[in-house]
Amino acid sequence: MMSVLIVSVLVMSDFASARKSRERRQNQRIRQGIASKQLTKSEAKELRQNRKEIHEHGKEMRADGVVSKEERQKHREMRNEQSKEIHELKHNEEKRE
Repeated sequence: MMSVLIVSVLVMSDFASARKSRERRQNQRIRQGIASKQLTKSEAKELRQNRKEIHEHGKEMRADGVVSKEERQKHREMRNEQSKEIHELKHNEEKRE
């Protein structure tokens, strides 16, 4: 029983570490896009709002102390979409402010 608990804690710890690292990289990409004028103010605002929604989803799925495989997959998909969105908005032809 104790080994199952330890493995669960390690898996959750790895998940949290990977999540935080990815959030930091995405935040850096957004800041870099603003600084280089690759993102408009409205695009940056949209990305920040999406980031907040993903963060809230993460809090909700961890609220009961158990994160299912399906919840992890959904959260990963949300982060993947955010990453694609950052790339697409940084490389579109939108007039920069």
